[in-house]
Amino acid sequence: MRSTGIPIPGEDKLVRGAAQKMLELSDFPGLDIHLHKQIPMGGGLGGGSSDAAFTLRLLNEVFRTDLPASRLESLALTLGSDCPFFIEDGWRFGSGRGEVLTPFIPPTPKIFAVLVNPGIHLSTAAAFSKIDPRPAPEGWKKAIEEDFFSGIELLRNDFEPYAFKEYPVLNEIKGTLTDKGAFYAAMSGSGSTMFGLFREEVLSTDLPFGDQLISASFLN
Repeated sequence: MRSTGIPIPGEDKLVRGAAQKMLELSDFPGLDIHLHKQIPMGGGLGGGSSDAAFTLRLLNEVFRTDLPASRLESLALTLGSDCPFFIEDGWRFGSGRGEVLTPFIPPTPKIFAVLVNPGIHLSTAAAFSKIDPRPAPEGWKKAIEEDFFSGIELLRNDFEPYAFKEYPVLNEIKGTLTDKGAFYAAMSGSGSTMFGLFREEVLSTDLPFGDQLISASFLN
């Protein structure tokens, strides 16, 4: 296996694991995989999980194994709790450990998302050890389905208190996104990427993040 782009410490076990599972279901003797890594490590964006899921998807086509999405999701779950999310495209709710997925219709009009990564590698293990999970607000899913723009205000990321205490700059970025017009801003997963959702397109030149800005595009 070869890789380019962002350096990957050690081996990419998720991609290798996904490839091995598909090899066991096919007659192919082996593979030469080239992974071009661009999603920041420790950014809370599911980079490694999506790499694994797309390896399953790609090899399902290349090997012509014709596994249904449900079977691919089962294989993905053995690699990580959030891996199944990336097997199919589209908007979905995740519950349980993140593996129970329910599709829902994306909001209209289109939403513009801004992702900001300050280059901080937050340890997932440390984040989970410090989290103080609270029950989800009652009726949050129905509220989002009925009115995304008001319903999403019910959501919170319980990793934020720990992350913001350790790295106050994350809270500062969140505040800046809100000041620039985001109707919702939060940390992505266990961090450290921050995201802001906007009703209208925002020019990168209007945002004071420089090289920390890693994406600004429409979601739907």
